[in-house]
Amino acid sequence: MQPTSSQLLHLITFLPSVLTPYVDKRSKPNVIWGKHKKYMKKGYKISQEVKDQILKRVKEDGVTVIQAASEHGVHESTIYGWLGKGAESGSTAELLKLKREKKMLLELVGEMTLKLSESQKKS
Repeated sequence: MQPTSSQLLHLITFLPSVLTPYVDKRSKPNVIWGKHKKYMKKGYKISQEVKDQILKRVKEDGVTVIQAASEHGVHESTIYGWLGKGAESGSTAELLKLKREKKMLLELVGEMTLKLSESQKKS
C-alpha cells in the first residue's frame, strides 16, 4: 500500500523535526545549532603564540576580524574578547608606567626644592 499525498506531506513536514537534535537548555550542549551555522566547542585552548599572531594580523596588518576568525577556525567574538582584554592590559601597563614616571618626577622636584632651600640658607 502506497502512502497518500497527504501522508507524504505530513512525513515531509514531520521529518526535519525528528532529525533536529534536542538540546536541553539546562545543560551546555557540545553542538549549538543556529539558523544557518553550526559551531563545535573546542576541546583545547589556543596557545598564546597563536593568539598573538592573530591579534598582530588584525591590529597591524589590517586583516578583518571576520577574515582572521575564518582562517584560524576561531569565532569572531573570541577575537573581539582578546582585543578587549589586550586594550585593558595595554592601558594598565601604560598606567603603571605613568605612575612610575610620576614618582620619579616627584623625587626630582623634592631634590631640587631641597637644593634650592639649602642654597637660599647659605646666601
